[in-house]
Amino acid sequence: MAQEHKLVDHKTLKEFATSVFTKSGMKKDDAQYCSEALVLTNLWGIDSHEANQRRFGFGSPGWR
Repeated sequence: MAQEHKLVDHKTLKEFATSVFTKSGMKKDDAQYCSEALVLTNLWGIDSHEANQRRFGFGSPGWR
């Protein structure tokens, strides 16, 4: 089965990532910093930090 891709605006992705990080227990300032790094590297074409993955890292080994 072919994997479906969906483009997401960088601001939306940053807000989503911040929300995920804070809901998992990260401090808001840290969550915003990590989200900014995640989105920025993704915009640079470095897709190694799961911004391009369907599950956004949940269930991955070592998530917490």
